[in-house]
Amino acid sequence: MSKLGIALTALNGLFFAGSLGLSPIAPPAFAQFLATSFNISQRNDVSFASIAVARPNEPGKNMAFDIVPGEGAISNSDSGYAWQDISNIDPIRHPGSPNFCARSGMKDGWAEFGS
Repeated sequence: MSKLGIALTALNGLFFAGSLGLSPIAPPAFAQFLATSFNISQRNDVSFASIAVARPNEPGKNMAFDIVPGEGAISNSDSGYAWQDISNIDPIRHPGSPNFCARSGMKDGWAEFGS
């Protein structure tokens, strides 16, 4: 499993522990991300959805989220260099189902916003 996969699995465990009211303890694979200047938590005031919240650790700091391609990446003809999809279904668990999504992405010299 990739480092990202391990981190996301660990993050899911932290969210699950928090949803049970437990005090989560970060596994070693996730510890490298805890020494950053931001944290990721879950909003517990919304009952119908899991909402991840990223915020800076220091008061008064602004927050941004960058999605960047790997060094030397070649643009994908459909998706570009980096993108995000916000989907109506989980396309991994339901690969044959229609997937409708809002997409934003970076191509060669221009940004794409659409569906």
